Amino acid sequence: MLKDLKFKIVGIIFSVAFALVGILSIISVLIIDENVSLVRESWQTYQIDRSDKAKLTSILQAEIGYGGAIHHFKNFILRNEIRYFEEAKKYLIAANATIEQFYLLNVTEAELEALNHIQQTFESYDSQLSHAKSLFAQGKTSKEVDELVYVDDSLAFQGIRVLSAEQVTLIQEQSKSKYSQIVSLRSILGYGGFIHHFKNAVLRSDLNKLLLAKEQLQKALLLLKEYQLLKLTQKETNALFNINKTLQKYLGKVDEIQQLIQKNTTPIEIDSQVIVNDLPALQGLIALEKEINLLTQTRSLEVSKVLGFLTTLVKVVTQLMIYITAFLVLLSLWIIRYRLIDPVSQLIGNMKRLAKGDFNVAIKGTEKENEIGEMARSIEVFRDSAQKRLAVETKIKTILKSAIDGIVTINSAGMITSFNPAAEKLFGHQENFILGKNVSILMPEPHKSKHDKYIRDRVKGKPARIMGEIVQQEALKKSGEIFPVEISLNEMKIDNQIYFTAIIRDTTERVKREKEIQKMALCDALTGIANRYQFEAKLSEATTMALRTKTSVGLVLIDLDKFKPVNDSYGHQVGDLLLKEVASRLDNTKRDTDTVARIGGDEFAIILNHLKTKECIKVALARYQELLLQPYFIDGYNLDIGVSIGFSTFPQDDTNLDELFRLADDAMYQAKKGSNRG
Repeated sequence: MLKDLKFKIVGIIFSVAFALVGILSIISVLIIDENVSLVRESWQTYQIDRSDKAKLTSILQAEIGYGGAIHHFKNFILRNEIRYFEEAKKYLIAANATIEQFYLLNVTEAELEALNHIQQTFESYDSQLSHAKSLFAQGKTSKEVDELVYVDDSLAFQGIRVLSAEQVTLIQEQSKSKYSQIVSLRSILGYGGFIHHFKNAVLRSDLNKLLLAKEQLQKALLLLKEYQLLKLTQKETNALFNINKTLQKYLGKVDEIQQLIQKNTTPIEIDSQVIVNDLPALQGLIALEKEINLLTQTRSLEVSKVLGFLTTLVKVVTQLMIYITAFLVLLSLWIIRYRLIDPVSQLIGNMKRLAKGDFNVAIKGTEKENEIGEMARSIEVFRDSAQKRLAVETKIKTILKSAIDGIVTINSAGMITSFNPAAEKLFGHQENFILGKNVSILMPEPHKSKHDKYIRDRVKGKPARIMGEIVQQEALKKSGEIFPVEISLNEMKIDNQIYFTAIIRDTTERVKREKEIQKMALCDALTGIANRYQFEAKLSEATTMALRTKTSVGLVLIDLDKFKPVNDSYGHQVGDLLLKEVASRLDNTKRDTDTVARIGGDEFAIILNHLKTKECIKVALARYQELLLQPYFIDGYNLDIGVSIGFSTFPQDDTNLDELFRLADDAMYQAKKGSNRG
């Protein structure tokens, strides 16, 4: 029947077919666009809920605020119960750990300064917490202890505001989300909020603090009403009820506290009369956060489902369009040439050539809509697949052999399955020896002992922190030499089996150069001892440690007398050798805990650490002076020089480092002036 088809009819058939393809494409685009919008909205919400900085800031607010460190700190001051002391300690440690995690993120300078201020404030709280414990042991009252352990929160408040900047932006973008509401509620109730002012009002009988606490409490209650307007689960409803009930109890206590303060009731008596059980509210906050996390996971699954649907849709539409187009092409070819010319013989000849590895054979007959056409198309698919596989295998082998970096592949059991020539050169093992061995043979301890567990955890589906990242590591050569390497680790699946590929580069020279650069930055180029930059850093570290250990630090400044005549008479080369000899004597004589530095042309400095008394410095000064006044035989010359020494002691003389340096410098020049040496 198809032999009688006219070209006009064929044209109409093709026009209708192409129109169907166009309509199908438009429908697909509309469906994809609608689902992409859903994915975009879900992703924005997911991204907000999972923002690292916002998440850590929220955790930090929980650790230091309502039910956290400061809450328990104030309760300890009020009630002198050890459980509040322990809880405050625990949350202060947790807050410090959260701040340390924050440091690992890509923080701005303002955020870095904010983190430093927060950390310093909570170090003060930690110190004052122990101090408060000792004060209670001395019989001090809560009011007396509160006055003696006062901590200035202003810098920490400012720091929290800086860290919350990202949360504020996210909240503005989604002002009615559950995440934004719980963040705001934590902020209002916690550190610098309701509970902070409430406890301070009780401790200090401060009506102004009580007023601030009431304002914050009213804000929190209003926020709970807004939260209740959102779509809630039963657990969220119960959690909000418990939080609201607890806050209403607090609201009822505010007026009672005001009356007690006006009656000059003591803080302990006030606290005992207005105590509120915070546990239901704290459990409610935790329940809300768990529900939010569950909602976030649900959104993630929704995104995954939509993406899966889109992938399937695109695949189906693409295949459908390919089939329709192929059909139209084959149909046109069939109409032009509908007779089969030796199909079987051609197919047999083609299969023989393919069996011999000739993939350039042209498969004919694929346009036929019968058994012969199906056979031809199957052979064509086999040919293309075999040709692509051969090309990929050839390319992979070429890449592995020509790569300048070591490339090692292992299976899920940690056994090496490939080892390229660069890896042979890098580790000293031959491929025929290393294949089938556990990859830990290339690792020193402690990485060697931990590696098998890491592989097992990854195969079980646990997340891999370093997967896809470039990491600095140590490797072990066949000779036993440990050397630094840079590793890029990736995983792949072949036939449902997990394989790991590591690209390894020897960084020995780079590490060596980096160490040399670091040495140049911190050491004097001529003498090899510490330069002024390192000296100032060491002095700052020494004084900080002295305050912690309640010891003293001696700062000694030494100026060479008659050094200029040496340079003028014997030349700068002899002068440089003299400076090296002086530096060598000082460096060889110092204790391991002390620092010797060259801070100027012929000026040296010594930092004496861990001095028990100021008098201890005189013993060291006598030793150094005796050493420096011994004869100098430099390049055949007997050089006549002297030294002028000045010193100051931290913290006895001063605690300001600039003033400490000035005192030592004045003493040195007084010594020079008194001896009439130049």
